[in-house]
Amino acid sequence: MGGRNIILDAGTGLQALDKTIDATGSVDLLFSHTHLDHIMGFPHFKALFSPAFSCHIRAGHLGAGQSIEQVVANFMQPPYFPMPVTMFNAGLQYTDFAAGEAFPLGDDVIVQTIAINHTNGATGYRLRYGDKSVCYLTDIEHEGAFYRDGWPDPALTDFVKGSDVLIYDCSYTDDEYSKRKGRGHSSWQAGMQLADAGQVGTFAIFHHDPAHDDDFMDDIAGQAVAVRPGTIVARDGLVLAL
Repeated sequence: MGGRNIILDAGTGLQALDKTIDATGSVDLLFSHTHLDHIMGFPHFKALFSPAFSCHIRAGHLGAGQSIEQVVANFMQPPYFPMPVTMFNAGLQYTDFAAGEAFPLGDDVIVQTIAINHTNGATGYRLRYGDKSVCYLTDIEHEGAFYRDGWPDPALTDFVKGSDVLIYDCSYTDDEYSKRKGRGHSSWQAGMQLADAGQVGTFAIFHHDPAHDDDFMDDIAGQAVAVRPGTIVARDGLVLAL
């Protein structure tokens, strides 16, 4: 976006970028939060071993007395990982911010952020470039006191309003969610309500429950498209062009 490589979280899929990323270039890595499934790919990102590469890491969910630099360092040490973060040769830069702040990436990309409801905190992102924007809301629970005005939350609706793509945590169906409240995730039906309220262009279902096989996801896709034509279900290697 805007000539920049912007990465949202660092799960195992980060390794796939090794095939296409320029190891003499740079990336902006934005963490939504630092639970294991969102950071476990970071130590295996081969570009970080290149001294000609640079990576600017940002996070907005950590409270006072914590920093993303320290979280990464703690994660990459025994007994969790055999080698420290100092094994990388790339230039690493760390920035902490408070969810709700906005900041630029270069001259043309604006990043807006919002705190979202998840255990230990999480940050939602909206990336703007020209007249295009993408929203990324992963690991969000749509019920509880966090959203006092009900669902869809007015502040969150305003945050996603008019975006071209909304990538949303749809770990569960509504039926499954009723048995999994408090686990920090949402349903595709709740995500669709938010997409409709915010007049979003394309609604993208992702962060699938690992128990959902391909047939289950195909069924969700069929139901979702019937309700909201143009909805997509994320899959490995999916490419979207704005």
